[in-house]
Amino acid sequence: LLSAITETMLLVSRGGEVIYGNAVAARRLGLEQEELAGRRVESLGMDSEVLAGRLARAEQAYATGRPVRFEDRHGGRDYVLSYYPVRGENGSQDRLAVFAQDVTSARRAEQERERAEQERERVRRDVQAVFHSIPEAIFTVDRELVIRRVNDAAVQWPGNPGLERGRRLGETAHLLARTCADLAYYTLRTGRALREYRVEVPGADFTGRVALVNISPLEDENGQGLGAVLTVRDITRLTTLEERLGEQAGPEGMVGSCPAMLEVYERIDQLARVDSTVLVTGESGTGKELAAGAIHARSPRSGGPLVKVNCAGLSEGLLEAELFGHVRGAFTGAVRDRVGRVEAARGGTLLLDEVGDVSPRMQQQLLRFLENREYEPVGDSATRQADVRVVAATNADLPARVAEGRFRADLYYRLKVVEVRLPPLRERLEDLPALALAFARRFAQSFGKNIPGLDESALRLLRAYSWPGNVRELRHAVEHACVVCSHGPIRAEHLPRELLVGRSSRKEARETDGDDARRKVVRALERARWNKAKTARALGVSRGTLYNWLKKYDIKT
Repeated sequence: LLSAITETMLLVSRGGEVIYGNAVAARRLGLEQEELAGRRVESLGMDSEVLAGRLARAEQAYATGRPVRFEDRHGGRDYVLSYYPVRGENGSQDRLAVFAQDVTSARRAEQERERAEQERERVRRDVQAVFHSIPEAIFTVDRELVIRRVNDAAVQWPGNPGLERGRRLGETAHLLARTCADLAYYTLRTGRALREYRVEVPGADFTGRVALVNISPLEDENGQGLGAVLTVRDITRLTTLEERLGEQAGPEGMVGSCPAMLEVYERIDQLARVDSTVLVTGESGTGKELAAGAIHARSPRSGGPLVKVNCAGLSEGLLEAELFGHVRGAFTGAVRDRVGRVEAARGGTLLLDEVGDVSPRMQQQLLRFLENREYEPVGDSATRQADVRVVAATNADLPARVAEGRFRADLYYRLKVVEVRLPPLRERLEDLPALALAFARRFAQSFGKNIPGLDESALRLLRAYSWPGNVRELRHAVEHACVVCSHGPIRAEHLPRELLVGRSSRKEARETDGDDARRKVVRALERARWNKAKTARALGVSRGTLYNWLKKYDIKT
């Protein structure tokens, strides 16, 4: 039995002599077991202070006849000592059974556990403090949509949506709570997170408040679904500021606040005070017609009509008759007099769209018309006076066509009294999220769907695309997504297939675009004899933009 004891055990006489010691005691004292018997306890390596304390405990055990337990430290280790008084054959208590349990490892483990628990408690308190101090509403729900944790911002959300611990989400009639319940159910069913879901909450005391909801699934360490965590941010003030900024930055429906677009808006404001001829340039799909409409709407002629003529879509004869009108019998099929677009635009603005594609003869007639504001209807010799402002638009490189002899230089300079250049979408990608959001809201309202915007996966895909069709192509892409998306934010899979499959060739396309742009700048520099001011004017950009291009395309001047 004594050999089976795994802790130190000694049998000591009242006089302080070791009668027996087990193998564990011998090993810890650095002796052989047979060397223990007959030794004095004071010879076992204890200092006088430790020995005195132990002897006092031994006398206590003898005096009371009951075991004494106490903690002690020896040799850098912690022990729990137990003194059991033992009666001799004559009935007297003349010896002690001493048990020493080494609790050093257990004590250290306990201390580590205590420290870990204290650290966990500190972290818990810190997280709790952060959780409740965040101004966004944050709460978690289990798989039954019962709210388990909720911060102060959620409990205090205006309108009392019922975001309270222990309550089932969405059991109130509040639109925000019901929408959050629907979105949380979707996340629990599919395991997908939802980002930037926009909710406009109506109500007598809550009119016009806008919330942004984000939801992520909650899982345990094995990936098993536990529920979902929802954050709700009140963006009413931000939305109002964005709308105000949009009103200030984008005239008549134009969207964007990048430096290039701000220059466009400034130029449109400048044109509002004059009646000069304007040339609007830019690639197809950049919004030239929208810019022309903004120029008209802000001009003194805004009370008159805005009449558009597509110069590229009509033959030479038809374009002349369409512009200036004709009299009866002027040509086969002219059975009656017809008023031309110039007369129809009287008091307003005439938009000559794709003016770079007109024939040489029509270029001559347009030049005369622009210089004198005079014209004759087809088949009539009587000269008439026009009362219109002319805005011309083209996606053609008119300076190049002038250099090639395909477009009259005098007509080009007559059209380009003031030029408004619209940048391609690839040069204003910072405006892409605002443009996409504006289109999404427009189509969502038209289709009667709750589509608050686009999630990050869709925006990443849109930013990665080269947009050869510019804003028009973006508009069609978002319209496609709004048709496919049933509700919730637009995700990447809702966008047209060509945006997904065209990724591999985009780098090559961008390189090709860059090469074309570089050649265009070099040609303009050569025509202007490397005069940067003249080159910038010919390209329709500021000198600062030209210098940026020279650096970008590594053109040495």
